[in-house]
Amino acid sequence: MEGQLKTSGPLEAYVSSQGMDISAVRRDSNGLKVIVGGETYQLEKKKLGPMQLNGTSEAAKPAPVKLPASERNELAIQVLHQSGVTPEHIETRTLYNDDCPGIPQGKLHMWIDLFPYNDSIPAPIAINPREPQKYILRCIIYNTEDVILDETNILGESMSDIYVRTYLEGEKKDKQETDTHYRSLTGEGNFNWRMVYPMDFIIQENKMIQKKKGKFWHIEKTVMKVDPILHLEVFDKDVLSRDDKLGWAQIDLTRIPAPTKTAKECSLYVY
Repeated sequence: MEGQLKTSGPLEAYVSSQGMDISAVRRDSNGLKVIVGGETYQLEKKKLGPMQLNGTSEAAKPAPVKLPASERNELAIQVLHQSGVTPEHIETRTLYNDDCPGIPQGKLHMWIDLFPYNDSIPAPIAINPREPQKYILRCIIYNTEDVILDETNILGESMSDIYVRTYLEGEKKDKQETDTHYRSLTGEGNFNWRMVYPMDFIIQENKMIQKKKGKFWHIEKTVMKVDPILHLEVFDKDVLSRDDKLGWAQIDLTRIPAPTKTAKECSLYVY
């Protein structure tokens, strides 16, 4: 069977706007296919699962024979999906609560699949939210080098009282600090100080999960997804005034810089 690919218009509009050609629809041993812009698209065969009728499970029955026109329409939609022109159709419904009539309580995004009554129903797809996995981040501050000397001692020499502060993105209240290396004359500070941060992380999304109360009177905590970023800050310790920040860095835990042997080779741009 051979014929021109017929659709309601989106595919033809896309092809013409991109200056591409579309070939005739052809059928081979693998099914229906068409060539668009030099790329071949084959009509995918849907996998059918067991059918549930009145609480009983029956073996999947063969799919009903499709008319050539419906097959061509499915192939046209598949080309649009795979080329990124149109995503899968998503229905949106507004949520309401009887206690707050007329006031939207959020949006529900969903898709709907319609199947013939006598057709086999595919097995349901699990759409539960991904559960984060528990990790522990261990950060060890060994030493610093070439830190800015912000103070002057009684002998007129430049110096700094150095310490390092770290915290995770969104968790500044849970910051941790090293002890203080007093009167550093070269910008070098020695610590060997370990910080430990428990964290919930979703690998598929590269996000940390944090639960916080927006206000102290809120009963439930709000779940937030934040980037896995470790903040590093170097300070000069002062007694009578606020500590001076001498430098800072942000490290994306999904793209940690490669280690180096010397401080001169160290860079946040080395991956």
